[in-house]
Amino acid sequence: MLFLKEYVSTLMKRRLNLFGNRTLLGFMPDWNPAEMIGVVPHPLSMSLYRELITKSTWRVAREKMGYREIPNIDLMVSLFGRVYIDVRASINSFLPKGIEDSVAEKLVNAYINRLDKNPQLHDKIEFDVVQTAFDFSFDDNFAERYPNLLNNKELQSYKNALKKITINAIKLEENSSLRSALKDIEFLKEIQIKNNISTDLNSFSIADQINNLVNQCIKYGTLPFSILARHGFIAESLLRSAVKKEAFTEERLKEFRRSIVTVAGEMSHDFNSVLTKELTQEQYLDKYGHLRPGSYDILSPNYTNRKDLFDGQTIREHESTISFELTNKENDKINKLLKESELITINAKELILYAEESIKGREYAKFIFTKHLSSILELVAKWGEIIGFNREQLSMLTINEILDPYKIVDNISLP
Repeated sequence: MLFLKEYVSTLMKRRLNLFGNRTLLGFMPDWNPAEMIGVVPHPLSMSLYRELITKSTWRVAREKMGYREIPNIDLMVSLFGRVYIDVRASINSFLPKGIEDSVAEKLVNAYINRLDKNPQLHDKIEFDVVQTAFDFSFDDNFAERYPNLLNNKELQSYKNALKKITINAIKLEENSSLRSALKDIEFLKEIQIKNNISTDLNSFSIADQINNLVNQCIKYGTLPFSILARHGFIAESLLRSAVKKEAFTEERLKEFRRSIVTVAGEMSHDFNSVLTKELTQEQYLDKYGHLRPGSYDILSPNYTNRKDLFDGQTIREHESTISFELTNKENDKINKLLKESELITINAKELILYAEESIKGREYAKFIFTKHLSSILELVAKWGEIIGFNREQLSMLTINEILDPYKIVDNISLP
């Protein structure tokens, strides 16, 4: 326990090239490991999540979108197996390029202090603590949460920097970060269709294949997914602030969300189609078989390996999608907000299109990259069969131990 105390004490001190006097640790902020891998995950789950997301992908994605470059540090830390997000690192990654260091220091400390005083906001920091983009309620929210934090010049500089990120984000050009990320996801899908996974059962070749899949998953999967997730937050922030400004109602926002055809909606519809014999189980599993309740957990069987997936199931109710179109009044009000906020690179209808593409794209990207993730876990299981390890034992290894061909693993030492 003394080591843990010293480690945390060191972590709380100032850190080179990071702003903020201290940090906070939480298992729900930012990439929310509590939801994705659990509070106390197995080493394999934790190491995969780290390799694919929290080692570097999380910050590289934000740098590509115009946020400040920060040191190559992990977002997630492990304290005797419990995983936490380093809040200071997270907040630093949301600082836009171009603001003065003195402004950045004030902002990080203020954001950490607000979260410290309001721990119930740990899973809402991107909406209720940190200003990660510009929206229609920026002035009101910042004045209410952080009165007198910045002088007029500093505030304007910060506001303009966030506005630049937002304007670049909401562009609907073919080379925009949104559509470029979607193209990368489609490329990953093409790789999956070709299915170049070898049936060679040599442990070294399997390790090589796993390594290749990991690299592909980062470059064409989790990195573009991270960018799309950020777009999703920006879109959501703009929509929520439009409701606050009474450009349309909360009910209309719900109607808009219901109009978006997501993978989850398609999956629910297809599940019902299997039960009504309109779709075969094989067709369903060909599309959704890679999914598993614990995406990073080798002990969680994917749908293909669940023989009871359809047993005793009844037709599920799901909200049918509805068509959505802005009324003339809503269109005028949102266009007015866009003009007043100087976000005039798009109009109201294009903003709705941007939000739809962002929200749909984020879910679709996750669906595609988790197919690569599932293949990684199944190849790890094959590797284990050759070495003589079962899934329970494999869950106690890290992905790096599996990928290192020079590491001799003694199965006697495993539980």
